[in-house]
Amino acid sequence: MLRRLALVAMLLGSSLVTTTPAFARAQMDSPYSYRQSFGTALRLIKVDLALVVTEVNAEWGYVLFEYVSADSGARKNRGSLQLVESDTTGSVQVGIQIAQMPSFHEELLLDKLRQKLTDEHGAPPERVRKKESDEDRRGRNPDNVVILEPERDTLKKRR
Repeated sequence: MLRRLALVAMLLGSSLVTTTPAFARAQMDSPYSYRQSFGTALRLIKVDLALVVTEVNAEWGYVLFEYVSADSGARKNRGSLQLVESDTTGSVQVGIQIAQMPSFHEELLLDKLRQKLTDEHGAPPERVRKKESDEDRRGRNPDNVVILEPERDTLKKRR
């Protein structure tokens, strides 16, 4: 009986000690163009922070790198940076993920990227949204899906 209790306690204790990696992800919307955002982000990682870049694909919009900080000692943590351009708004969504580190490291990198974008390219350009005429807006919902409406003129009153 005592052996069973010891075994159960050991199993419970080991399950509390094991941790799973945190898969947090920090994101921001960049008002700059995709080309400006991608180039600036790559320079931030490679030149300013002197991190090792393991893979770059500008066409698919990602950079893989090894993140080293004072908090992790000499341990190299895998990190990724993704950029996705929105067709409707023209803004670029930037996401940074460093799986083995607390999320404030990701936020810190995004803050540095915001500052570097402003330093290199000046104030963000104003985005001009395409104005739709009243005819284009009629019969559409906010997602721009066409809604078919029955004709109202064909209904007649009964006598």
